[in-house]
Amino acid sequence: MMAIPPEVTFDRFLRGQTEYKDGKQDLDRLDSPEMRSLLTVIQQTLNLALLNENRGIPEHREHAPFHLDYINSGISNAHAYSRADYSFIGLTMGLIDQLAVSCVRLSESDAITAHLYKEITPDVRKGLQAILLDYALHFVVSHEFTHIVHGHAERRGAKSNSFNEIADDSAGGTFKDQIMECDADGYAAYQVIGNLIGTDRRVLAVSALQASDKPVAYQDEVLLFCFTVAVAAFFFARTPVEIGKKDIYTLPYPPQVARLNYAMEHAMGWCKHNRPALTTWMTRDRFLSIAKATAEAIWGANGGSAWNSQIAFCQSSAGLEYIRKLGEGIRSFAATS
Repeated sequence: MMAIPPEVTFDRFLRGQTEYKDGKQDLDRLDSPEMRSLLTVIQQTLNLALLNENRGIPEHREHAPFHLDYINSGISNAHAYSRADYSFIGLTMGLIDQLAVSCVRLSESDAITAHLYKEITPDVRKGLQAILLDYALHFVVSHEFTHIVHGHAERRGAKSNSFNEIADDSAGGTFKDQIMECDADGYAAYQVIGNLIGTDRRVLAVSALQASDKPVAYQDEVLLFCFTVAVAAFFFARTPVEIGKKDIYTLPYPPQVARLNYAMEHAMGWCKHNRPALTTWMTRDRFLSIAKATAEAIWGANGGSAWNSQIAFCQSSAGLEYIRKLGEGIRSFAATS
């Protein structure tokens, strides 16, 4: 008997056991040839990487083989489904469309492109748009991968083993949920930054940004900048929480400022050991400037004030206590994994 292809199993699983009754997305049906090509390359590249994952990492839990695919739904979300036969990672077309729109806005933002230190031609803007979407999707997939290999589904007990990244209501979460999300963010950031800067993938990015003739140090700075913006774009896909109106400890996700800061700590940890000059380049002021410009480009006119309110909270006594407890919870979680 021939084995059932993973994409068929994924489609049947979606239709039979999830709210996605239209199943998987057939990429051949997409109107945009550019999007069809990009998503095909991302899927092929990441499924190959997932197939050849290092099975000898001590902190990884036993899991079924991975398969990444796209979900035919306008809902903006991403999921990790831990099954007996496959570990599925599913990205909805709604999320991809949302991130694509965000990346267009980012590539058109003068506050964003000012960090590239060069004349911004239409071709450079188009290249930046494609790179940001590519990086954002790689981060999402790595985040979902971590949910499975770090055993987050088991830690949640009776809760669903599907992790909803965007469409969850802002109520009904737990502090434990927030800790697991930060754990996934940090692990994904470390893996992705190393793959983007430290491998041959950098060649395509620096070429698209017309920086192939620039010094390696400059290229590294540009790639770290793109990584930071792309990760922020994923976090900012969620509506900013009005922290003062909700109990922050009952949210399913930490506020964006906390998530981005924690992800960047892990990314800079990789840089410290592999590109130490980048730890000097990415100053606190530069990081805050990039993050605020990203928030304004994605969230609109109120983006800067929403970001500033989160910064103000984290600098308050209640915010500092929250950050302290979050850090302790993450370290305790890692120690018991």
